[in-house]
Amino acid sequence: WVVLKSAMTLDGKIATRSGDSRWVTGEEARHRVHEMRREYMAILVGRGTVEADDPMLNCRLEGSPRQPVRIVADSSASISLESQLVRTARELRTVVAHTPRAEQQKIEALTRAGVECWCCEEEGGHLQIGELIQRIGEAGLDSVLVEGGGTLAEALLHKGLIDEVAFFVAPKLIGGAEAKSPIEGEGFMRMADAVELEGVKSQLFGQDILISGRVKR
Repeated sequence: WVVLKSAMTLDGKIATRSGDSRWVTGEEARHRVHEMRREYMAILVGRGTVEADDPMLNCRLEGSPRQPVRIVADSSASISLESQLVRTARELRTVVAHTPRAEQQKIEALTRAGVECWCCEEEGGHLQIGELIQRIGEAGLDSVLVEGGGTLAEALLHKGLIDEVAFFVAPKLIGGAEAKSPIEGEGFMRMADAVELEGVKSQLFGQDILISGRVKR
């Protein structure tokens, strides 16, 4: 079960044009995200999210019984060895999914740091996202929370691999043509091709609204 999660401003931005994203939403919404991390077996992000935010991607609730497996889609395995994910890989299970063009020396360095490295085929210059989702399932991880970035989200949507969407919307406006949005890439050409949701729900967390629903098949 693959859930696309994001937090954005009312005008659809996940960060300012300088890349600043702390914080889009308030404390209550961020608490709910940690509850979600406890509920799902894996968290999936792209390399760009790791480079921009250097996240831990762990559940920081008190007494959390289980931590999600942290998975990074990184075609060239270029994630920094000094990133929080790599430095904590021996304590929290961490996977880097790469393509055959990744340097063997870097793969070996990541492996020594405790990171699991999965090789997936390449498609259109990127990691074959369908193969990665299949590998995640084969590893016994039956639920995935996708937390960024926009290129990864668009690839999953185009392949029909998203089952549910959960977007936190903050009552803020920042503007900026270069400010990033939750889903990037080329997108769909026609409104008729847009991905639709059903069973839509809205919940209020402080001043922020969580809008969620299943992808209509």
